[in-house]
Order: sequence, then structure tokens, then C-alpha cells
Amino acid sequence: MTLSEGIDGYLAYKRELGAKLITEESILRSFLKIAGNLPLDQEMESEVFNFLNHRPGSAASWGSKCRLLMSFFTYWSMRDQARPLKIPRPRTMVASSRVPYVYSEKQISSLLEATTKCQRRGSCKLPAESLRILLLLLYCTGMTIREVIQLEADAFAPSLGTLRIHSSRYDNDRTIPCAQIYARRLSDTKAGKAP
Repeated sequence: MTLSEGIDGYLAYKRELGAKLITEESILRSFLKIAGNLPLDQEMESEVFNFLNHRPGSAASWGSKCRLLMSFFTYWSMRDQARPLKIPRPRTMVASSRVPYVYSEKQISSLLEATTKCQRRGSCKLPAESLRILLLLLYCTGMTIREVIQLEADAFAPSLGTLRIHSSRYDNDRTIPCAQIYARRLSDTKAGKAP
């Protein structure tokens, strides 16, 4: 059996189980192109390493390609058609050098001033004042849009100057300090009162 036949057989088996395998097929066909249509029972560690390092991408991408090839060779080695693939050494994660962007006071002022202009269209349902509060809330707290939308009226504690945030993504609550006047304005806005 050749590598090409092995890929066809592996994909057909997986599709019978209900998998779509669009990305997986693309990866396996790319591996075939780089390795060549070798006999499936040939040792292919060097071809696998060449493929994984051919176009260096993120460590996550490298890992997903590696896991797919491991699964492919395991499938055929259990059927005595290929040699088990030795596990390649995982690619080390490179620490991100990105630094969070901090807006200047002038940029924040420009954004807040633009809220009036961008709300002139009839399709904009959010008043400019509420949009300014939303921008300030996002900027000052680091909350996500989803967290802001899911805020409940009792999340604001104006007397304590705190705001309780529930994050469904991380499944935890956190409480952050918030200026009392600002928290009162947010509480009024959430309750439907004029800000």
C-alpha cells in the first residue's frame, strides 16, 4: 500500500464515522506532496519532521499537524500496514512579545467625542451617552463586550464602589473597584433611568 492509498483509506474510514475532515485532508495531502508517494510501511520519521518544519507556523499549528500524523500512522500500524511513528519532540512555545496597547488621553477623548457623530443614523439604537459609558466601562475594567451585556442590575454596589462581573468563559466571578459616582450612573443606566 502506498501513502496516497493510506490517506484515502484513512479519510474514508473517518468519514464513515461522520467526520468532515476538510482541514485534516488538506494537511494529509500536503504531507503527501512533500514526502512523496512512498510505500506506507517505510520508516517516515524524517519525512514527518521535514513536513512539520517545512513552513514554520505557530506552536499550536505544529502540534495539531503532528497529532494528525500520529493518528494516521497509529491507525495503519494497528492494521499492520505501517510502522508506528515515533513521537516527535514537541515544538517549544515562544513567549509572546506583544504588549497591550494603551490609549492616550487624547485618543480616549477623540473616541468619546465620536460617539455623538456615529449615532446619527436611525439604525443606531444606543444613545450617545450610553455608548460613552460603554466605552469607558470597557476601557477602565478590561471587561469583554459579552461580560458587559450579561451584567445584571445587582452587579453594581454603589455604596461599596464595586462591580461584580460574571465571566461565563472562565466560569468565575470577580469583583473590581469602581468609582462610586460612576457606578451609580451605570446602575441608573442599567435600570432604564436617564444617565
